Amino acid sequence: MTTEQGSNQAELSLRALFVFVAVVAYTVSPVLKYADIRWTVLAAAIGGIGVQLMMLGSKSWIGMIGSLLMIGGLVFGAELIFDATQVHTENQRRCMIIQSDMLSAKPKRSDAADIFQALGCVPQPVAGEEVPRLAAT
Repeated sequence: MTTEQGSNQAELSLRALFVFVAVVAYTVSPVLKYADIRWTVLAAAIGGIGVQLMMLGSKSWIGMIGSLLMIGGLVFGAELIFDATQVHTENQRRCMIIQSDMLSAKPKRSDAADIFQALGCVPQPVAGEEVPRLAAT
């Protein structure tokens, strides 16, 4: 492989990586606020360093170390996203309990609306009820 072919392949790989990162960022954005930002940045940095090392020496020991770092960053990041998803699910459960209390005939707490807002909750459809739809004009 010539230097120009290697350069084109590296550029193509980098573009594919950017698309992959954009899709992942869009997909995990709802739960990303529950992830520890310091560990998330560290995972991204480890993966980014790995990609750079892979680009520097794709067929040498530097490329192998880069591959391992990139895989390590991906695994580390996946674990962080998994943990954030669990926290997000627990928060959604709390929000549903607060919402049910607010909508009940005799709410248990007078400050439920404030708590609902402070937790960043959004109204959810209640099981068995139809979600109102806006009519097109």
